[in-house]
Amino acid sequence: MLEKPPFVNDHWLDIRHVSIVDALPIYESKKEVLNVGCGVPLLDQYLHNIGYTVTPTDFIPERSKYPEFEERMKAHGITLKVVNANILDIDSFPKKSYENVICSEVLEHLPEYKKAFENLLQLTERRLILTFPWARSFMDAAPPPKGHCNFWNDDGTAGYKNVHELVEMAKPYATSVQKIRTKPTDIKLNQLDYLVIVDKEQAWNV
Repeated sequence: MLEKPPFVNDHWLDIRHVSIVDALPIYESKKEVLNVGCGVPLLDQYLHNIGYTVTPTDFIPERSKYPEFEERMKAHGITLKVVNANILDIDSFPKKSYENVICSEVLEHLPEYKKAFENLLQLTERRLILTFPWARSFMDAAPPPKGHCNFWNDDGTAGYKNVHELVEMAKPYATSVQKIRTKPTDIKLNQLDYLVIVDKEQAWNV
């Protein structure tokens, strides 16, 4: 039996998950979500349980290198099937578009992150929700795709990428950039995630 971590509720959701749920649109929503690079689909199972149509996807050839994914799915009682799809190949997804697209903790692993971002925008009908580490938070020094190869901060100084490059890439759609915690220990460790929300129903303000 897994020991339950100090997360914020009884659904195994951490602070980052809750921020993603809060970012989903409510008004006249079809409650449809595609999760790209889902890992262990805790968030997907929660959304499914509260009435969303959820498609959790991951790149199975890479995922199969980490058997702990399947072990954790079983331990958490996850009933959803993870669909094989490659973020760099838009034709690998089951449908051409989804109301909402989530991609959490993925872009920092991909040398071709710009192509991935373009594909995510194309797959999104209404709202795209991204998370990835601020600066060197949650650093994994292993080579990609396991480790991190992209690092963003607020202004592109000190060798970092400027997070606002994604805002520019998302034009003409309105995009917000926030910083969030992922768990209580982030405060002590000065770790943060970016939460980037692209709203395709809102025009860019010029």
